[in-house]
Amino acid sequence: MRVSLILVTAALSSIALASPVSAQITGVLTGASDIYVWKDARAQDDGFALIKAGTHKTNPNAVIRLMACMVPDGTRAALRNPGLSAHEVLILDGKAAGCAGTVPPGLFKRR
Repeated sequence: MRVSLILVTAALSSIALASPVSAQITGVLTGASDIYVWKDARAQDDGFALIKAGTHKTNPNAVIRLMACMVPDGTRAALRNPGLSAHEVLILDGKAAGCAGTVPPGLFKRR
């Protein structure tokens, strides 16, 4: 019984590791010349609050430290986890390939 439990656990682990990015929904990030990819949903909310308050003009580092990366319009991305206020994405090409974080849902377009 113990051996079969170990085998089942190992099989489930290998299935989880084998899910390729190509099986995910892919699309492009579009809607602005530069798209901010935030570290997480909380960083996205905080970043927008700082921008709305104008803090980015006097202290840009306050916003930059909340970003995972910045990509140009049209950058390909994989949708990892859709959300109502933030989509988790993985950047697939360009200088920021491999960057993971969140974007507002309106910036991700399926292709």
